[in-house]
Amino acid sequence: MPGTSEADDNFGWSLTSADFNGDGSHDLAVGAYNEAIGSQLGAGAVNVCFGGGAALVMAGSQIWDQDSPGVPEVAQSGDQFGWSLTADDFNHDGKQDLVVGVPEESVAGIAGAGAVNVLVGPLAGVAEFWHQLSESPSMTMSIGPLCVSAPTSITLAHGRPNATVRILASRTGGGPVATEAEFMLLSGPVRILKTMTLNHAGSAVGTLGYWQQSPVGSTVPGGSTVWLQAYDVANRVLSNGITTLTVNCP
Repeated sequence: MPGTSEADDNFGWSLTSADFNGDGSHDLAVGAYNEAIGSQLGAGAVNVCFGGGAALVMAGSQIWDQDSPGVPEVAQSGDQFGWSLTADDFNHDGKQDLVVGVPEESVAGIAGAGAVNVLVGPLAGVAEFWHQLSESPSMTMSIGPLCVSAPTSITLAHGRPNATVRILASRTGGGPVATEAEFMLLSGPVRILKTMTLNHAGSAVGTLGYWQQSPVGSTVPGGSTVWLQAYDVANRVLSNGITTLTVNCP
């Protein structure tokens, strides 16, 4: 099992069990809220042991803290990540999500305000960060024309700080693309066009890359209106954008 047993780690202080990876077996999450992360004493951590039919299997066990890749915020002394745990399928994808209480987290300069991290199942490095100042996102999205000959600019603003956002293509008038063959990047078929991480101000700027229509099954000619939709990791629509499919950009 990842991690080292040390005095006063309080491993086992909190427990929850759920099927985090969707394999049909229950897995066990164990909080060690006083675990030191590097030099940060009492930052806290959570171990996850996966079920293997008749018993838990130590091979492949995970350890999560606020310095883990994909987990918002940073591990700091006394945060107590892992003080409390619970699980549920919040985004209805068939995999349980792990909620980790961080009662001593500082928020907007308020010491000990408290927060929670939500580790999205199957626990592969996608997580959210919520606290009492969190607001429902009202993100805006502006995009340039979808070009065969040049990258497409995309700007996101007024979203939730540090959130992960996925950009998907839609047909005219909204709704998902019928098949992945309708559009493709030069690098291959797409449904999810890009994943972007918003900065601390809730904004991000990037490009979508070069576009071409699929030679097979293409139903959207040049000049057609195309919708792009931004989703969060819980599959909630954050924003819609409208652009034009342009065969030859200036």
